[in-house]
Amino acid sequence: MGEKNERDPEREPSHYSAINVSVLGEVERDLRFHPCGRARDPEVLSHEQIDAFNRDGCLAGIRAFDSGEIAGHRRYFDDLLAGAKLGVRTAKDS
Repeated sequence: MGEKNERDPEREPSHYSAINVSVLGEVERDLRFHPCGRARDPEVLSHEQIDAFNRDGCLAGIRAFDSGEIAGHRRYFDDLLAGAKLGVRTAKDS
């Protein structure tokens, strides 16, 4: 039987360290802005939102979190900022 392949979370790369920087220069990338096409019957965004994105390059006013979720995120970052100002690292930071 083969050896069991268990992942060690302590050794897992973060999304930043998983990028092989030496290869990025070899990858052909197109970083220009490409406007969205005009869908006949869009399912998620309105025609006005698509036009705004093509004009401005971003969308504003889209609710990503409900009020309870955003309150939790706000508390987390307030605590993180308070700890950073004091030079304190908490268990949540690791």
